[in-house]
Amino acid sequence: MLISNSALAGEHQHSSEHLHNSEHQHTEQHTEHQHEQHQAHAHGLADLSLAVEGDTLEILFESPAANLVGFEHRAQKTEEIETVRRVQHQLQQADKIFIVKPEHCKLNMADVDVSQLLASEYLDNAHQHNSESHNKHKHSEHSEISAHYRFICKKATTTKTVSVKLFDLFPKLERIEAQWISSQQGAAHLDRQNTDIRL
Repeated sequence: MLISNSALAGEHQHSSEHLHNSEHQHTEQHTEHQHEQHQAHAHGLADLSLAVEGDTLEILFESPAANLVGFEHRAQKTEEIETVRRVQHQLQQADKIFIVKPEHCKLNMADVDVSQLLASEYLDNAHQHNSESHNKHKHSEHSEISAHYRFICKKATTTKTVSVKLFDLFPKLERIEAQWISSQQGAAHLDRQNTDIRL
């Protein structure tokens, strides 16, 4: 997960560092985690990390591509490319995916990475530079989609509940392993009957 164990243990770093800077640390850690997680090719499982600090709520969602687009190979056919782009667009609508209560947060940034599925000519400029590094480290049989979100909140530390609507969008998604750090830290297993994270 991109929120490191040391961060969960209580190191005071900015939430964006938990989720963004650890991209570099994340490669080795996540490759090992991904290998363990997907040894049995456990489709249906995804990861979610949340960090609240000051007026910022950051969320990172990571999932095997099969859960979201129905395949894990590089998209080549027109319909496959269209499917990846449609899912990318869906994931960019973060304010419809994550319902924050009390309602005092506004979406500030949504960055959806599908570079493991689309050739560079189909990627926007923001992700072209990531494509090569992602492809070097990915397992050839497993592709992943990730999304990083930032919400700016009037009173982020008073956020109590985040309702996750990903199961409504993606029928193949069965379970999400969520963890968070705010005024407290915690973890939960989310499924179709349990979609709320109480921070």
